[in-house]
Amino acid sequence: MEGAEALRRQRSLQMMGSLEEVTPARNFFVRFVAQREIEVNDSEWFEVLKRHGMVPESPDSLASSRKSVADASTKLSERIPYGTPEEEDVAERDTIKRRRRIPIVEVLSPFSIYYCVWQYFMMIVDFTYTAFWVPYSVVFVLEDCHWNSPTAVVDFLAGWAFVLDVIVNLRVGYVIVHNFSRTVELDWRRAGLFYILRGTFFVDALATIPVYMQTVCLATYGNDPFSSYGQILMQIMRMLRLVRFLKTLRLLTSDALDVASVTVKRWMGGRMIVFQMINIVILYLLTAHMMACAWYFTAAIEDAQPSGAGWPPVDGKFQSCLDGTEDDAPVTWLTSAGILCANNGVKYMAAFYFSTMTITTVGYGDISATTTAEQAVATVMMFVGAIFFGYLVSTTTLFLEKVSSQKEELQIYNDKIDLVDSWVRNRGIPKKLNMKIRSFYSIVWSKSADLENEKKILQELPFPLRAAAAEHITTPLLKEVLCLSHVPDRHWQNLSRRFRAEWYPPGKFIAHSEGRGSGEGLKPDMDSLWLLERGRVMCVKQGESRNVSLNGPQVFGCSLILRVLDPNFPLETSFNTYMSTTPVWLWRVNKEYLETYLADNPAALVSFCEGVLMDELQTKIQGIDSTRSDGLLNKLQRMKENLPPEEEASPYTVSTRAIKM
Repeated sequence: MEGAEALRRQRSLQMMGSLEEVTPARNFFVRFVAQREIEVNDSEWFEVLKRHGMVPESPDSLASSRKSVADASTKLSERIPYGTPEEEDVAERDTIKRRRRIPIVEVLSPFSIYYCVWQYFMMIVDFTYTAFWVPYSVVFVLEDCHWNSPTAVVDFLAGWAFVLDVIVNLRVGYVIVHNFSRTVELDWRRAGLFYILRGTFFVDALATIPVYMQTVCLATYGNDPFSSYGQILMQIMRMLRLVRFLKTLRLLTSDALDVASVTVKRWMGGRMIVFQMINIVILYLLTAHMMACAWYFTAAIEDAQPSGAGWPPVDGKFQSCLDGTEDDAPVTWLTSAGILCANNGVKYMAAFYFSTMTITTVGYGDISATTTAEQAVATVMMFVGAIFFGYLVSTTTLFLEKVSSQKEELQIYNDKIDLVDSWVRNRGIPKKLNMKIRSFYSIVWSKSADLENEKKILQELPFPLRAAAAEHITTPLLKEVLCLSHVPDRHWQNLSRRFRAEWYPPGKFIAHSEGRGSGEGLKPDMDSLWLLERGRVMCVKQGESRNVSLNGPQVFGCSLILRVLDPNFPLETSFNTYMSTTPVWLWRVNKEYLETYLADNPAALVSFCEGVLMDELQTKIQGIDSTRSDGLLNKLQRMKENLPPEEEASPYTVSTRAIKM
């Protein structure tokens, strides 16, 4: 029974696309291909947490609100591939808990392997049937109302695939992202509204109309209950699916493949030239195909006008050829080329040949416009062809420049992954652990450049400008951290201007006591007050099984402040170890400046200490029990009584005039 239950659980997690199954490739799919990821602000994220029952409906104070949101964000956030087994079990159980069911159909996660396979299948359908076959069948008026016609079978199957695609997308959730936390919304009502309001529901729904009409026609055994104009209108409506195909084109013409080359599959980076060439070829084929269909259809309409039919007969046959009057047929480019009554393949190839000449500006002259309508269409084709030709040249040039600039970076990355793969094979690392190692490299590689650039910019700035930038960035965080919310603006201005920016990858020990940490013999003691702006830091408490997770914005290193009040207060690294569990962006002010400033400004020390003692999270981190808390509060009370009147300006204040350069 236990084995069956474990198998059912594993299959259920795979069905839902649980965080256990989330890989960089799945992240790429949800963000760029399916486009089922949205970012929310603080208030919207708070509403999401309330909806999931993770925070109280009416938080009574800043402390309860902040703490509940932070704890809930930790529970709902994406489980990182290098987390502890305890964290992984919690995330896995939480994933199952958040599942939503209704009778018959279960709402799928956007990370589900089934949804991924379905979306890529529909992308292939859009690439082939929608982009190429539909325009061809419309202009050649291929028969689609008889079961013995291959076109009718293809249209019928593809049409009901469109219907199924609408149903599937209505039953798939979406990802909500806030900073470094995220959750999957699996409520069936919200999933449907997301597809309707933010997706391509209306276009997809319109594209399903022709299959209903075709089904009625096929059910009458070929007795067409509609007019020929109605059939053509239904075929043209099917081309609305091309709007969905534009999403695929946008994927191809964007930097998504560059992102994929670094964060999804290493082998993509090594063959980026292949994917770039595929992009160019697909765009060329689509443009030339559309122009060829328009060029052919112009001649078909011209031939149908004298007979009064108004529309070409089915299967690409011309009225003049059916009547045996091809010698008296209207003069079009088809009659000039002598292929009026040729088969469809010959006529299409001639039209494609003309569109290619137009795009490439070659112009051999063996096929040319002969009527006013053809001249008008040819003029538009030349304009479109000139734009596409310019795009083709510029894209090729930019591509070559990009390949040249990124070649060294990609080579370094590929060499590193080759080295890691070799080490994994030699050491017999399990597959699951290997996936986590590769995910670590892909995440760090994709984020390190931006973080390093920001850090470098701040380091290059002169002190007045760097101080002003640090104050501007960190001041909005002041009211979001309870232990800092009591600090007067003047004192925070003086301290924040001494902040220096740091960033660390996941798994970095930021501070710990001797004999702990990574075991490398290092002792990065608590030498700074740290302000965590983004990311998550784990506080591992010695002798306790339950750790404390700090989600930015948050602060640690407050023992340095309390030691100014009470020199006997222990450093928190004597019983705490701090390690980053996601890429983190931090601000630090060294303890020498901090201690000097607080010693010279007792009012600032009182404000800081009051905030620390009122913050339940900080008292837990510092291990402050009721006895020690009473002692610190007594010292604060005596210091308050002896406080001198504060000066209006502090000697530590940086003059704003120095910043105006």
